[in-house]
Amino acid sequence: MTYESGLAIKVGQPAPYTPSQYATTSTFKSYVMLEVTITNGTRANFNPILLTETIQSGNLAATQIFDTGLSAPNQTMLLPGRSLAYKVGFGVKDPKDVVLQVSPGFTYTPTIFTS
Repeated sequence: MTYESGLAIKVGQPAPYTPSQYATTSTFKSYVMLEVTITNGTRANFNPILLTETIQSGNLAATQIFDTGLSAPNQTMLLPGRSLAYKVGFGVKDPKDVVLQVSPGFTYTPTIFTS
């Protein structure tokens, strides 16, 4: 999805994920990982810390997990023309039914990605 401002967000398909022993887990028994890529096609710096992701799976809200190999957007400003990729993980009810909502910040309309 490319926004009017020139900011673009790409989300990979959900992939099965096995949490490590150190992961925060959820009550769900299935886990998925998604790669999110932000590309700053604007003329201004973009603060990726404002970006949020939420998932619905099987009509339930998914639970984000934190683990080694998974990350969140960092606080380093994304300069014009640069991209940032990171991986997020979620505990889900049904890994084949994933609806991801991504919002780059308060002034953007959220975008929906489905599996």
